[in-house]
Amino acid sequence: MSLKPTSQNFYNNRESLMGNSFFPPSTTEASDTHLDRSKSPCQKALFSVLNMNEDEYSRFFDPSYDFVYGDSYPSSIDRKSSCGYNYYPPIGWNSFALKVTHYESNLDWLKNDKWATAFHCVGSPGEIHSDGKTTVRKILEEGLKPGQRQQYQDDDAVQGGKVGTGVYFSPKVTSCAGYSGGFTYDGKLYKLGFLCRINQKEIRIPKTARNCWVVPNTRDIRPYKIIVKEF
Repeated sequence: MSLKPTSQNFYNNRESLMGNSFFPPSTTEASDTHLDRSKSPCQKALFSVLNMNEDEYSRFFDPSYDFVYGDSYPSSIDRKSSCGYNYYPPIGWNSFALKVTHYESNLDWLKNDKWATAFHCVGSPGEIHSDGKTTVRKILEEGLKPGQRQQYQDDDAVQGGKVGTGVYFSPKVTSCAGYSGGFTYDGKLYKLGFLCRINQKEIRIPKTARNCWVVPNTRDIRPYKIIVKEF
């Protein structure tokens, strides 16, 4: 089923990310095309909405693992035996690796695919807030938080009971990218999202929108990449 139509962008929550350490290579996500930061338009577009210098950038990112999900990358990876959910790589998107060891020193959650993979697209990544920081910058500094727009809060969940409140995701970037307003850089439209690992035991799925996941608690959400694409 498709996501329930709405005039409000339910992915435009006050979402954030906390992070300060090293990102290791994933055992199932070998790089397709490594990015040269000095030549990547998507990298420059990302810098435009982060509004930070190189030293600040290095606090959150490890460019050694930046790459493009090219056409040769598989469109689906079967992970049902490990976490119960397939992984659908964001084909055509540029990815920028985040540092992740602050979650825990044991990185099995990232290496062994026992956590599900999902996308959280940002509605207005370049919006400047009252403190002078952009939405994405605040995401990096404050942590993912449920927003006020809880469209499926009172819907029945596949797991039983009601969906409740939480941060909104989709297992497919194509399902959530349409809810992102994107941003303009150098006269071109870009969209931005977070690629996250999710504790599969805490996913709430509305019966009326199977491509929408709601996760109640920040502790069950671990962003490990920012993804950017020109539209």
